[in-house]
Amino acid sequence: MNTAAEHLLGLAHEQIQELSKDILFGQLRLVIATMTIEEINSDRDKFLESISKNVDSELKKIGLKLINVNLTDIKDESGYIEALGKEAAAKAINEAKISVAEQEKIGKTGKAIADREKDVQITDKQRDRDVKIAITNKTGKSALLKRKKTKVSVRPKRSETPV
Repeated sequence: MNTAAEHLLGLAHEQIQELSKDILFGQLRLVIATMTIEEINSDRDKFLESISKNVDSELKKIGLKLINVNLTDIKDESGYIEALGKEAAAKAINEAKISVAEQEKIGKTGKAIADREKDVQITDKQRDRDVKIAITNKTGKSALLKRKKTKVSVRPKRSETPV
């Protein structure tokens, strides 16, 4: 309180706001100078933390306290940050497309394997059925042949005496 009274007593509300704004923008420039554009764009939490720490320490010197820092948007005159965002978005889209294609390939491979296994099972069942039919037919023909042979051997002999 004493520090605020010493530095701010006698200043109008607008002057206090202007002083605070100057401190804020000065510290913002300082933080921006210590980070690359890529860091600022990709690690917003680190950026906000650095701003909060620097601004708060400077505001304390005049008896003010920083309550909160919010960033709504980060822009530059050349459009570099926007281009970085577009590049990151395009990269994410391409990675997603690659991932989708890989998953579809895995799915198609799995389906092909399942279809092949199904075809093998069907072929095995058809072969087993055909073998059973062949065995049944062979057994049936053998029994028929035995019956015919049995009929042939049962016939009585003709007598050779003339009548």
